[in-house]
Amino acid sequence: MEAINLFFTTNRALIYFIGGLSFFSMGLATALERRRGSRLHLARHLGFLAGFGLLYGLNEWANLLIPLQEQLPIPTYVSWLSMGQLLARGLALAMLFMFGEELLRPAAPRWRWARFLPGLFFGLWLLALGYLGVAMGSPGELLFSTGDVLARYLLGLPGAALSCLGLWEQRREVQEAGFPHIARYLLGAALSLGLFLIVGVFLAVSGPFFPGEWLAYPWLLYAIGVFSPVLRTLDGVAMALFTGQALAVFDAETEALVAEMERRNLLLADRERIGRELHDGIIQSLYAAGLRLEDACHTLAEAPEEAREKIQGVMESLNRVIQEIRTYVFDLREWYPGGSLFRRLTEMVQEVRLNTMLEADFRVRGLRCEPPAEQAAHLIQIVQEALSNVLRHARARQVRVLLSCASGSLHLEVTDDGCGFDPEQVQAEGRGMGLQTMRQRVELLGGTLLIDSRPGAGTRVMVHVPCQCPDQAMGNAGGLPGEADRR
Repeated sequence: MEAINLFFTTNRALIYFIGGLSFFSMGLATALERRRGSRLHLARHLGFLAGFGLLYGLNEWANLLIPLQEQLPIPTYVSWLSMGQLLARGLALAMLFMFGEELLRPAAPRWRWARFLPGLFFGLWLLALGYLGVAMGSPGELLFSTGDVLARYLLGLPGAALSCLGLWEQRREVQEAGFPHIARYLLGAALSLGLFLIVGVFLAVSGPFFPGEWLAYPWLLYAIGVFSPVLRTLDGVAMALFTGQALAVFDAETEALVAEMERRNLLLADRERIGRELHDGIIQSLYAAGLRLEDACHTLAEAPEEAREKIQGVMESLNRVIQEIRTYVFDLREWYPGGSLFRRLTEMVQEVRLNTMLEADFRVRGLRCEPPAEQAAHLIQIVQEALSNVLRHARARQVRVLLSCASGSLHLEVTDDGCGFDPEQVQAEGRGMGLQTMRQRVELLGGTLLIDSRPGAGTRVMVHVPCQCPDQAMGNAGGLPGEADRR
């Protein structure tokens, strides 16, 4: 025990330096990560947490620097430096109080008056400090210790408690936003602020108020071998680490927003393409069918057989229009609200089989892979576009969807026995908006898209994307490894 006491006493300066560095680093990182555009409630009040970290870091460094000034021949210089340290400490704890109160305000909307409590308590503390200064005549050790205790009890105690509860509530919001891995770091930051309530308030200094008289750090030093700044430094390091990791929520939110914007842009492009094709295809077909019916009406009395043939042709044309409309309905369906990629592909192929004359099947080769939700959504849209092209243009009798996953790579293949086409010619003529959308989605996934087709020989669409599938989502699709599973 004596060796531990000697070690911490000898390295007191180093402990104060590390403690100040941890709090200051947390404040600086928080200040740099302030995002006014974030939708999270936490982002709007990070300035208070940044102010607390910066000021409290300077306060810790002052414990190291002020004793070095005692050699100067200015008797009041050290006293004024100590007063400045005390004011910085009080302001830091007041900002922590404001941070906690702002985080918890949505949980208690009726307590709007509570927003004035941090300023009110800080004002009362300044008045008490001024009164003690006037009563004592000049700054002294009693003024500093009393002011420090009042600051920690009036500002630090409610500030640490409310901030701990506020981050606990924010953890739920972040988890509901889809970032559970970051919610764990917010939990750690909340617990470190709860620990600050003990090591930064009750165990911080001795003073003439309960419980400071019997929780002085000399007692802690002799009881367990460490003094209060050691625990405060360890808590500051933990707070800085957890807070720094929790700030990654804003990068994750930005990435999610960018992905959502890309998805919406692709959806708008799909809708624009479908609208253009509806205008150029179905509407024109319906208009032509109307003209042919009108012509049939004029010839019905004079040439009923000819009119009957015209009406029969119109019926066949309308049947083709109905088939095209079913294709567009297939395009507009939302195939990935959530769930298994395997299940969604199965449903999609079954939809084609039931509503068209195509022989459609779905096969999984080797191990069945379940990619992340965002990647699976893009893959679903790619397969949907490929099947839509088969229904609309290929005049095929059979279509097959193949899924396989091996060695960190996912392979999707859509093959039909239709009329085929020349991909280079389609691209040169500026057609094939659906193919361009497929390429864009594959590029977003960091993969490759290959289209093997020629007139009269069918079409084969092959997609290769990197995929880190969760281990628990892997399973044999049916029977022995490598065996194709017909669905």
